[in-house]
Amino acid sequence: MAAIKKNILRLTIEDEERKFEVSKAVFTNKKSESDFLSFGDAEAGGGRDWALDLTFVQDPGDPDSLWNLMYDHAGEETEVAANFYGADTPTATEPSFTATCRIALPDGDALGGEADASDSARQVVSVSWPSTSGKPERDTGV
Repeated sequence: MAAIKKNILRLTIEDEERKFEVSKAVFTNKKSESDFLSFGDAEAGGGRDWALDLTFVQDPGDPDSLWNLMYDHAGEETEVAANFYGADTPTATEPSFTATCRIALPDGDALGGEADASDSARQVVSVSWPSTSGKPERDTGV
């Protein structure tokens, strides 16, 4: 079985492939900050808050860009599917992970950034979109 490579990703948000806009995509989790802990969560070791952390290019001039999706639809939910193997179709050995996430604006820098002499360098933004569906679901195509 092949491990996940660092140079390939298939990321679908709002049914659109976003791999050309994204330089970082990570599902994260941490101990839940909820004021309510059910006995079921407590029995399982405590609740977990999941999120999709993304870094992507800023392109407010493209109405279909991920930046505009974030800017215009913050607070709304969106379906996300990530295949870290780059597979078009998930399998048992190359699964996708899906979640419903709440689109959020970044804490801090949202537009603009530092200068760079490179013609290929682009301004980016980093966001954390909380999963409203909990732990991402493994999709093996079955």
